[in-house]
Amino acid sequence: MIIDAEVIESSERRLKQANFAPNLAKQFAALDNKLGDGPIEMTADQRARRYQHLLAETGTPEKARTALERIVGGNDLVSINYLAKGLAAARSVGRIQLRRPSGDVIGFGTGFLIGPGVLMTNHHVFEQAADARSALVDFDYELDVNNQERAPGHFAFDPERLFHADEKLDFAVVAVNPESEDGRNLKEWGWLALSGEPGKTDEGEYLTIIQHPSGERKQVCVRENKFVKYVGDMIWYLADTLGGSSGSPAFNRFWQVVALHHSGVPRKDKNGRWLTKDGKVWDRSMDETLIDWIANEGVRISSILAHLTEKLGSHPMISTLLNTQPPSLEDVLGTKPRTMAAPGSANGRDVWVEQSGGSTSLVVPLHIPMDVVRRRWRCRKPLPSPLS
Repeated sequence: MIIDAEVIESSERRLKQANFAPNLAKQFAALDNKLGDGPIEMTADQRARRYQHLLAETGTPEKARTALERIVGGNDLVSINYLAKGLAAARSVGRIQLRRPSGDVIGFGTGFLIGPGVLMTNHHVFEQAADARSALVDFDYELDVNNQERAPGHFAFDPERLFHADEKLDFAVVAVNPESEDGRNLKEWGWLALSGEPGKTDEGEYLTIIQHPSGERKQVCVRENKFVKYVGDMIWYLADTLGGSSGSPAFNRFWQVVALHHSGVPRKDKNGRWLTKDGKVWDRSMDETLIDWIANEGVRISSILAHLTEKLGSHPMISTLLNTQPPSLEDVLGTKPRTMAAPGSANGRDVWVEQSGGSTSLVVPLHIPMDVVRRRWRCRKPLPSPLS
């Protein structure tokens, strides 16, 4: 669990500079009510910009127009594949265990894969390469569909291959070992493609945050993350993220990463003391999940990518992530739809190829004529009588 007072204070200063003062809690509550849950109102420029983003995402003008009208017409109706895409996106999010060289765990954060073997988190999680050397990242630290614990993959970091951290944008990128402690391949978890285009969300749109709050199993925060405002390299949103969520990705409704979750601003009393959700004064002997956060700040992905391109664009691992398409949704989930073979193959019978988890199988249905079944049944030796 990472509570960095200096990071939080700098977020609060930026929030006040953005004219959310003096009573932040009341202003955010009023803004939340103003934005409401209805249609998002856009200017002509905003509509044109979002259309270009959606065109790049969907691949066809018709799908882009349909998606845009759904945004403008209301926030709630999405295609059912939204859930499958979210499940694929969640694969690349892991829990970071901060450890001493002795192996003792001293805190938790969240990080996510942004390219082959490259993970992103906050600068205040990994301030220097030494912080990453003893740390681990746990993928699949979560519950499955039957509420059973999945077997997580524990991966070490390799900051000698790649490490870069920037305090101003509060981000760090670090290389991850290609194999886990038990020999699993990092490729199983894919990675999240990042877009350098600005303006991937608009006021009133809900964001989704996938996270490991307080080092707990993976969770998703939906319909709490209402985008409020762009302020320079940062975005502001109303959310219920908890301590330990530092380094989480914030997604728009098309599962594009729009921000790296960075910090929150807590509710305070007149003496400047942090308050809990039930109005008590919070202190460091109490759990961070009790803090009453009134606003959250994320670092814009477009700003981070601009920085990486300028500072590390020639580094082979950064160049690869900037120029390589991520694995398909089916590859990340380990499933592919059936692909029918050419007509007339296998004596005209239906044959298909199934690909799953990197393996390929030729599937040939077995046809047994019913007259053969009946003949076999008539030829069976009678069962002995129970009285004999």
